[in-house]
Amino acid sequence: LLLEHVPNEIFFEIFEYMEFYEVYYGFYHLNKRFKNLIMDSKFLSKINIPYISKLNFELFYQNIIIKNEHHIKILILSNIFINDIILSSFDFSLKFINLKILIINHINENIFDKIFDELKCLYGLNSLTIKFNESIENLNKIFSKIISLSKLKYFKIKYQTINDQNQSINYFNKYNYSKIEYLIIEGNLSTNSLNNLLYYFPKLHHLSINYLFYSHHDIQLYSSIQLKKLKYVSLKIYLIKFNQFEKIIKNLFYHVEIFKISTHYDEKYLDAKKWEYLITSYMPK
Repeated sequence: LLLEHVPNEIFFEIFEYMEFYEVYYGFYHLNKRFKNLIMDSKFLSKINIPYISKLNFELFYQNIIIKNEHHIKILILSNIFINDIILSSFDFSLKFINLKILIINHINENIFDKIFDELKCLYGLNSLTIKFNESIENLNKIFSKIISLSKLKYFKIKYQTINDQNQSINYFNKYNYSKIEYLIIEGNLSTNSLNNLLYYFPKLHHLSINYLFYSHHDIQLYSSIQLKKLKYVSLKIYLIKFNQFEKIIKNLFYHVEIFKISTHYDEKYLDAKKWEYLITSYMPK
């Protein structure tokens, strides 16, 4: 069976199992038929740009992205210089008008600050993943910006900070509340920052933090925090004694149904009776 006799439907099925750039790189330049197949809009909704050379990217950018920006619904950026080229475009939000999911795997704090106004103008954007490639200086500023993205439902952030103890999340404008339902934090976060942060996420369903540590500052708990929709919590905790951790459960996680923790610090976490009391009294769901 010659390649030109294979029906388009077969190639469509094959393409479903490949990243778009792989399809482009392998088939786009073969002949006009494959070029037309690849330009079918249903394949252009998700663009994952991997680690490629600058020359290959420039060709891909000219042949595919520029011609089809309005079709793209999912954009995954994993190359530092490519991220800067695409995100630094002054009219990024006007080009990607149908973008719903944006994943930026390498970005620094300065670029994030520059593109934020463009993110605010992506009115269909409901999922954002940001992975910082350098230590960040101001975690509070980053979260204050994220909270102001009114359409966002999913947010994942990965970061490192210059100094754990100097990175805290303070109170923002009390009238700003996020609509985010899924919050995933891959970075160090203090217990005090957690308390302050959750006050602004009343619609939260899912919370995951991979490095929660104890803050030596007094925890000022909001008695008005009602996370009624929060059903799933996963925490990796460090240097937090069990009695300190109890305060968090008692004040924040009453409605949680699935609760996962990981710690190696305090043997009291292995006390079944303490857990039975906590769960029945403060996590009855």
